Amino acid sequence: MENVNCNFIEGGASLPNGSFIRNLFMKISDITDFRIKYNNRGIYTTAYRYSEENQYESLLDGDLYFDFDHDLVNDEAFEVVKKDVFATLKYLKSIFGIPDEVVDIYFSGKKGIHLVIDKGYIGIEPHSDLNQIFRVIAEEVYNVCPNKTMDMKIYDRRRLWRLGNSQHHESGLYKIPITLDELVNESIGNIKEMAKNQRFLFNPTPTLIHKANLVYKRKSQKINERPKSRKFSKPLKLDVVPPCIEELLNGVVQKGQRNNTAIALASFFRQQGISESDCLAKMENWNESQCSEPLPNREIETTVRQAYRGEYKYGCSGIRTLSTCNKKKCPLGR
Repeated sequence: MENVNCNFIEGGASLPNGSFIRNLFMKISDITDFRIKYNNRGIYTTAYRYSEENQYESLLDGDLYFDFDHDLVNDEAFEVVKKDVFATLKYLKSIFGIPDEVVDIYFSGKKGIHLVIDKGYIGIEPHSDLNQIFRVIAEEVYNVCPNKTMDMKIYDRRRLWRLGNSQHHESGLYKIPITLDELVNESIGNIKEMAKNQRFLFNPTPTLIHKANLVYKRKSQKINERPKSRKFSKPLKLDVVPPCIEELLNGVVQKGQRNNTAIALASFFRQQGISESDCLAKMENWNESQCSEPLPNREIETTVRQAYRGEYKYGCSGIRTLSTCNKKKCPLGR
């Protein structure tokens, strides 16, 4: 891979009036100003960094990440999450050769535990489908997690990721780093007490772990060898609506799933041969009727434009992370 600088990033922010904005495109050097502008509260940036402003044509760069999402109301609930975290750490050590001490652990500020492995340990380089490589790894990890608290819907190209040491807009707690010893021994109450303030832990300069790099390259190759079917020049003119799409159209969509579901539906409408203007009308109606908290209209407009002009198809593998796949009843025969 040639030397490419991925210096762009997208931001999002929860506003005091309860609305949410995104598409705040900036350079990485602008993040400090972004924190100041929104009082370091309810702010996110994408999990990926981009080589250009068109995120759907850009190379992606970033650290490997996992999110374990569970309502951490008490220590019993915390134990449920910890079992999945420990299973993930075991997988990373046995398969990638990544020791526990180089994995950054975060309390999200409300109900999540995040794991992040600096790309320098793995030798991650900019790639057009980095999110898909991460998804392949995450699917393998998910299979070894006993309680399935890992969020598998977070590997899209524009995934927003809460900024470290920013304040959660609902709980008022900060997303803070914690040590493995604290994860093992502290109660969730004590961790939440620590999260009332910002916290900084020392991170050494990462050095390449050769086993991790070799394993990562093998998994990357799987993506490289896939047929390039994600881009297409003509709609497939689907004249049937599979059960998974019906579920997305008729189910209530919660925050955290809206953007992924929107691009999946817009992509499907495009493949049906529906005009862009008709798709926009359908998507606006879906947004108002099915989203528990509707997205801003400009978000829907942007999503439809990306689906039609970026010429991307959201396929079965992506939809399976959002909806139920019933092959026996699927008229597409997949």
